[in-house]
Amino acid sequence: MKVQIFTFLSVLFVVGFSAKAQKKDVNAIADSIQQEAKRIYNSEMASWHGTDIFLAKLKHKQAQIGGYISYDDGNSVKNVFFNKGDSPDVLSTITFDYSFDLNHYKIDTIARKLTSAENELVVLRSKAIETSKTDTSFKRYQNTNLNFIPLIYNGFKRVYILTGPTVSNVIVFGNDYLIEFDQSNNILSKKKLHRNILPMQTKHGDGQTAGVHNHQPETGDFITATDVCTLMLYKNITDWKTHYVLSKNYVSSWDMAKGGMVILTMDAWKRIVNDTAGKKPAN
Repeated sequence: MKVQIFTFLSVLFVVGFSAKAQKKDVNAIADSIQQEAKRIYNSEMASWHGTDIFLAKLKHKQAQIGGYISYDDGNSVKNVFFNKGDSPDVLSTITFDYSFDLNHYKIDTIARKLTSAENELVVLRSKAIETSKTDTSFKRYQNTNLNFIPLIYNGFKRVYILTGPTVSNVIVFGNDYLIEFDQSNNILSKKKLHRNILPMQTKHGDGQTAGVHNHQPETGDFITATDVCTLMLYKNITDWKTHYVLSKNYVSSWDMAKGGMVILTMDAWKRIVNDTAGKKPAN
């Protein structure tokens, strides 16, 4: 597909949706995906920045690290490093506002015990890590790490697992998982969100301004919350303006700059592509 088609579609996506797509309430679906993606993103971005800050300012405590968690407390996002042991002390609490402006974070190195809520996140993350080591359905690939993101909200207890690259200029989709827990922190279910792993270069270098990947039926009709989280995390190092996810029935688009999502039926997508391809350039 040509770049001009993507550019044309970007405008149409903002204008409206097909009637068939509206019947599926794609607006509500898109909103739900974005909300979940933001939860994952907030936690992971706090972990990214928190790790950098800890190593820059508290490197002398690095050998003491037993683990870390990040979470949204309703007013800000916190990253907490704690030391080793059965009843660990907090080594640092780094607080970010939702913009993650690194000129305005706060760091607290006063020793304290984990709160009960923090301890639950630690338990979920630890159980997910152990499960990934013993269950062969969890895959590890060269030049990547598995990143474990525990979330507790609205009665849900979940750990998302994303695959992150350890090399530059690469963004990875797929090889992501969701583990759900009951209220006693026992595993209820384990799900592989994408069948495959798809590394992509962050810059095309050929003038193309869109990223694209496909979803198999088992992944679902729409872009996933983990896809959106990944796009949010890496948006500043790509040259993409839009990313598209194509499934059998739908096309999801994500605006890299504005952070908005639009969903079209595949029938509507094909009509637009065919109409655009059939138009001759003006003289």
